[in-house]
Amino acid sequence: MFVIDTFGGTDTKEECQEIISDHQIKLEDGTKGEFCYVYEQTRYTPETREMDIAVSFDFVDGSSLQHAFTYSWRIWPFDKVKELLMNAGFSEIRVYKDVTDDSGQYRHAEDPTDHADWTKMCQRENYVSAYILAVKSL
Repeated sequence: MFVIDTFGGTDTKEECQEIISDHQIKLEDGTKGEFCYVYEQTRYTPETREMDIAVSFDFVDGSSLQHAFTYSWRIWPFDKVKELLMNAGFSEIRVYKDVTDDSGQYRHAEDPTDHADWTKMCQRENYVSAYILAVKSL
């Protein structure tokens, strides 16, 4: 079994910054620590589908930790990922998209999504994410 965390959509093709969420944690000395997680896509190259991502943290005291983590990724089309997995001997490929349920909670779907539907979602929606599950027969 092989699992891939994937994402796509029209917004992945442009630079952007998004405040993901505010967090409160208990520090070792017992005090409360508060910070905001900031996601920033700093570069996208359409010809190669390569992008650079940075994660920063803003703190309630006004200080920040800019670009604490940086990543360089390539967005692969689903058909290419599926082809590579099949060539590697995986016989079953399933896509489990991330959804928002009736209560507004973000979760992973319990049933696989049709491959053609996943490809269409990546082309028409702003942002989509999913897990690709590949199973290899023994």
